Amino acid sequence: MKKGIYIFIDENIWREFLQFVVAKHGKIKGAVGDELAAAIKYYMTTESSPRAPAAPPEQAPEQKPVQTTLAPLAPESSMVYVNTHNPKAKQKIQQLNQLITAIRALGPGARVSQKLLEKKMVEILGILTPPTRQMYLQNLILLGVLEPDGDGFYHVI
Repeated sequence: MKKGIYIFIDENIWREFLQFVVAKHGKIKGAVGDELAAAIKYYMTTESSPRAPAAPPEQAPEQKPVQTTLAPLAPESSMVYVNTHNPKAKQKIQQLNQLITAIRALGPGARVSQKLLEKKMVEILGILTPPTRQMYLQNLILLGVLEPDGDGFYHVI
């Protein structure tokens, strides 16, 4: 059973966390909650409280070391990195990077209609269903690329 929460967190910390999730999973939707729960659980097992002793850390199964190469994506941004050992994640991130680059080319502060953004998504990402386009819009907002201003318009950040 999962519990929905609403929290206030420093914007920079949240953006870094989302970058971590995207780099690890190639997506935000469906991965943020799991990673946040894992981070909370890890914190609770590693930090001691004056009221309760810290739980002993669980023994993780021994894993072979994996060499991971992180490659920067958007030229103007060090915002998104990708684990190049996951081809599917790499492809999604590269497409997202192309979309971010195209949007940023419009210039900071540019006011862009949702229709224009959806047209760019179709050009760069291929044919997308309306829910998929909406998911990409939400990801662009979460990553700090766009800011909604209402009436179907967004500002480029």
